[in-house]
Amino acid sequence: MSIYLDQAATSYPKAPGVAQAVYESLTSESANANRSSYASAVRSSRLLYRVRKQLSTYFDFPHPDRILLSSGATESLNLVIRGTVPHGGSVLVSPMEHNAVSRVLTDLYEQYHCTITSMEADTFGFPDLDAFARQLDLLSPDLTVFTGESNVTGTIFPIAEMIELLEARGLSYCIDGAQLTGDIPVGLQAMHHGAFCCSAHKGLLAPTGVGILLLGSELDPKPLIHGGTGSQSDSDRQPDILPDRYESGTPNIHGITGLQAALTYLIAHSRRLYAQKREISDHLYAQLQQFPDIRIHSPEHGRGSVISWTHARLSVSDIAAVFDREQVAQRMGMHCAPWAHHHIGTYEGGGTIRFSTGSETTREEIDHLIDLMRRHGL
Repeated sequence: MSIYLDQAATSYPKAPGVAQAVYESLTSESANANRSSYASAVRSSRLLYRVRKQLSTYFDFPHPDRILLSSGATESLNLVIRGTVPHGGSVLVSPMEHNAVSRVLTDLYEQYHCTITSMEADTFGFPDLDAFARQLDLLSPDLTVFTGESNVTGTIFPIAEMIELLEARGLSYCIDGAQLTGDIPVGLQAMHHGAFCCSAHKGLLAPTGVGILLLGSELDPKPLIHGGTGSQSDSDRQPDILPDRYESGTPNIHGITGLQAALTYLIAHSRRLYAQKREISDHLYAQLQQFPDIRIHSPEHGRGSVISWTHARLSVSDIAAVFDREQVAQRMGMHCAPWAHHHIGTYEGGGTIRFSTGSETTREEIDHLIDLMRRHGL
């Protein structure tokens, strides 16, 4: 019996209808969008329009023309951060960031002498909102960057409250929503000076290779990539119109077709899926608490579908080897987030074991996992 508990890396299974939609896209005439007037080219252009409308509904974000499609959350984060922070600028950032943020900021620090300041947070990475407000007033940063949910601890950030504080001050911000999306409802109607970045292949249950960027009306980063857009083709300058300004090159029509199918399913069933994810994650957390040698590094409450833990006697690599033999898919190590491991105290030990559940994970699978762990003396 194989058990898939690496949903935080990429979801499995994908939403119903995704595989068939991608197959039909690959085996039919799927032309480039926004380039020509023949039938299949028009269909591709309409696909992009429909997906933006669906994303607008899913995220309660009223500006479909400011919903951009990229190759992944990493590209979207790079676009916002590099396109917003000036040389010598300042950034306020949480200590729980993924390398898609931390490596970009390290480069800005080393190459462009930017100032990087860390937010105050508790042992699970949850930010201190009073201290956050004081730091905003003291620093007035060019950009504030924070995750919506830690991919190490599963800690869910209070993004509504943080957005309110940032909007009241007219400060630019960027939210890494890669882990949060699909775990809880996300409403971004109040976002004007910020951006929200996520990927299609995690909580949205869609194929890899598609990223999403929701760009507030008062944020205008410089484009990361320049090239063909199908618009203003007589000019050698990047268009100013959105979404073309940020979408150079050929879009991933096949992956976006899969995203459309996934969104159709999610919009219809999201309330049930959120509840199922919550129930199964809580069941797993409660079962792990019964092991005296296991230290859980995720909060019991205010947590998404990610649970990280370490063992008093065994290394994370030894534990992962057991799970690999038993066909339990999990994540071992740093999870591409060394800042977070420094913060929670697991860096020197090589990181954590990470379980991440999905809406299709069953109680039977969790109970089988727990029995397996007992048999191996964990």
